[in-house]
Order: sequence, then structure tokens, then C-alpha cells
Amino acid sequence: MSADAEMRLADGFAEADYDAWRDLVDKALKGADFDRSLTTETDDGFRLQPLYRSEDRPDAMLAPASGRGVTAGAWDIRQAVTGPDAASANAQMVEDLAEGGASALLRFDACFRQGAMPKRRPDLVAHRGAAIHTV
Repeated sequence: MSADAEMRLADGFAEADYDAWRDLVDKALKGADFDRSLTTETDDGFRLQPLYRSEDRPDAMLAPASGRGVTAGAWDIRQAVTGPDAASANAQMVEDLAEGGASALLRFDACFRQGAMPKRRPDLVAHRGAAIHTV
């Protein structure tokens, strides 16, 4: 695939059909109530559905702070960068972006995530992430 070709991950699959999905779900529930089994109400009163479609919120693209909209840019291929230090994290990000990634997710080390001082917890420095104090 050329670098300019747009990748469509849904190619090769039949168009999704809500009614067909709902029939399969009802069969799997074996008579159990759909809402009681698959929807949840949060403590602050929001009802969470098991599936959301664009038809459910036609005004979603108008939501405040949505920037360019929820579909702007379509897919975002993102690689997690875990360090262990600034130089290697930078090298990994540069390589990932050059190889087609659209963005990077910099994961900081356990020392940073736990709010620990590196001198007091050297065992957490560069553990499962980049050491932020070296950036």
C-alpha cells in the first residue's frame, strides 16, 4: 500500500446492521431483559448503552470542545513509547512517526506515576516507562 493510500479497516466486511445485531443479542440473552442485562446507570444518572451509533446522537459533531469533530482525521495509528530515558524515547518516537504512525503516546515511568522522588525510589526509575526527570 502506498503512503498516500487511505487505509479502510472495514473493507471486506458487510455493512453493520443494528437490527441483525439486536437479534443476535436477544438470542444470546435467552429471554433476559435487554435493558436490565446490558445497560448501566452511573451514580450521576447517565444511562450507558452497550452500543452507540451516529443516529443516536445526530448533534454529536456540534458538541462543545470537539475541535474538528469526532471523525476528523479518521484513524489514528499511535505507538506507546516507554523509554527508558529521553534519548531512547525520542529515537523510538522519531522512528515510529517515520514508519507511518500518526502520533505517539509517551508513557512515563513508575517513579513519575507514583509521585516518587527518583533518589528515594531508584527501583521505580525507568520501570515500565520513560524516566520523566531525565527529559
